[in-house]
Amino acid sequence: MKKKIILMSLAATMMLPMVAQAKEKNTSTFVEIQPIVGDCDALNVNFGVMYKANKNLSFGGGIGLLEPYKFNVAPTIPIFVRAQAETALEGVTPFISFDAGFGANTGNFDASTIMINPMVGVKFGSVYAGIGYHGAIPTKGSGIANSVNFRLGYQFNNGIDNSAVKNFLSKTYFTAEIGGGIGLTSIRKDEYDPGQGFNEEKMTIGNNISAQISWMYKFNPNWSAGIGIGLNTYVCKYSDEEDPSNPYDGTDYVDWANSIPLYLRGQYTFKEDGEKVRPYIACDLGGLIRLSGDVNCSFNNLIFEPQVGVKFNDKYRVALGVATCNGDSYDSDYGKGFETKTVTSLNLKLGLDF
Repeated sequence: MKKKIILMSLAATMMLPMVAQAKEKNTSTFVEIQPIVGDCDALNVNFGVMYKANKNLSFGGGIGLLEPYKFNVAPTIPIFVRAQAETALEGVTPFISFDAGFGANTGNFDASTIMINPMVGVKFGSVYAGIGYHGAIPTKGSGIANSVNFRLGYQFNNGIDNSAVKNFLSKTYFTAEIGGGIGLTSIRKDEYDPGQGFNEEKMTIGNNISAQISWMYKFNPNWSAGIGIGLNTYVCKYSDEEDPSNPYDGTDYVDWANSIPLYLRGQYTFKEDGEKVRPYIACDLGGLIRLSGDVNCSFNNLIFEPQVGVKFNDKYRVALGVATCNGDSYDSDYGKGFETKTVTSLNLKLGLDF
């Protein structure tokens, strides 16, 4: 407990002078949200300060809160330093950054980690987004937790004040979507469920229904980007009626494999605000978190979904997308069903902007 108190005090001591200096020239504060997918499935929120050494290099640090999606363990407090290089192009600023720090586990200090996080991304004015490698090395023990993290942040160049917050929020909106998809990937039934004794007849995987919500930031009338979360349910239906030797001949099986998608979305909308019909293109890039369940197949890891769609009255939307993710099968009694492979779906979505 004493270690925790000392650590929190040290973190506060480090951050207060940085925040106090945030309104000085060449300094800025930032707030960012980071979904993490992989060996470490968690949501991370960070706050910090950056100092701009010159037009290309910045240095700083921050403190945050990291919690697994299931909220079943005590949170971790990451304390980190950051170096960032960037170059301004017309309308966009690409960057590379590197974070290194210490993740203090508030439930068990001995389970704390050393964290490293290289990242590439782009800035649009005060908003930035990126994708990187998130590594967590235990301070006691061996090994490393390898994950991918997605970052969406906002930089307050003149410190955090009410006008800056209001200006940011005035340019944001939400998109809620529901939809479904048809699987385009086939495997053998006996690969999906080794315990049923199927013959080699093919079955389709990737059929799904989904619901999701995205928080978007509007850079101008055409470009926007944001972060989203949802629930994807992959529906796998199969039957053993083709196998007369099986005592359960004629039985249909349906597996419902649930996953939580966390993603970054980029979107370009054609025409100007106020037009009744506005076509758009978009792309989601993120990760799928598998929820626990007694199913033979799981859908997880990275998800990539380019889309084309149409907005009506800048409020209603319909889109068609092609999504890819990883799928694999494992049965506790019979072992591996099929090796991890790319699963593709053709998805139709209906949405509402508000």
